[in-house]
Amino acid sequence: MTTEMKRSAAKPFLKWTGGKRWLVPKINDHLPVPFRTYYEPFLGGGALFFALNPNDAILSDINEELINAYIQVRDSVLLVVATLRDFSYDRKTYLKIRSWVPSTDLERAVRFIYLNRTCWNGLYRENKHGKFNVPFGRYSNPTICDEQNLVRVSHLLRSKRIVHGDFADVVKTAHKGDFVYFDPPYASRARSRFVRYNAGAFSWSDQSRLAEVAFDLQRRGCFVMITNADDGQIRNLYRGFYVKRITRQGLLAARGEARAQVQELLIRNFRT
Repeated sequence: MTTEMKRSAAKPFLKWTGGKRWLVPKINDHLPVPFRTYYEPFLGGGALFFALNPNDAILSDINEELINAYIQVRDSVLLVVATLRDFSYDRKTYLKIRSWVPSTDLERAVRFIYLNRTCWNGLYRENKHGKFNVPFGRYSNPTICDEQNLVRVSHLLRSKRIVHGDFADVVKTAHKGDFVYFDPPYASRARSRFVRYNAGAFSWSDQSRLAEVAFDLQRRGCFVMITNADDGQIRNLYRGFYVKRITRQGLLAARGEARAQVQELLIRNFRT
């Protein structure tokens, strides 16, 4: 059985490295039967959330700036738009906004969205002091303030709970019939001891902890889906789950022709 996506007029308003827009067209036959509440604890750009358009959702991420941006778009979208539309796209403005220290949550959200739309590849990276340090992106005419879409996003988010926190804490409220989608920072024992994530790291122990949480959710009767790197150690973490290899185009090479096909895993505890 499949769950048809209720197409939303709203679309992701952020670019996000590792985002899952490419996955949406491939995933309709791999969704659970009708579910209750949708959980996405590694929200990022939220591509699957926007595609699913669930009635009930709890959206979260460990990135506090990201979560604040979602909350401000939900609660104060007209103020976000009014401020964001005044910012121009040029290196001088970019560096000024990057070094800006906002004094309110609204200003933080505007700064975050501007940098996301104008930095290199939409990458989010912080230095050891927690300062955003991604260089200026080179685009011909980037859309910084898509007012119509931001308003649609705000309407879509109004009935949704948006929280900042660790994935394990966020899903403690999940019950039988809920659908939990995990899209963690990819890590592999074979290639890297950790992947930089904000000013900290998402380590191999975090990957193991995530698997433990996934199995606990299964015992509680939840639908669980995970996307991760196609790696033998990752497969071993989820023995007993259904694992499917999926292919996408690499996104971070400097030249498009150098972007190779990348294999990833779609991991589920349910049949479709």
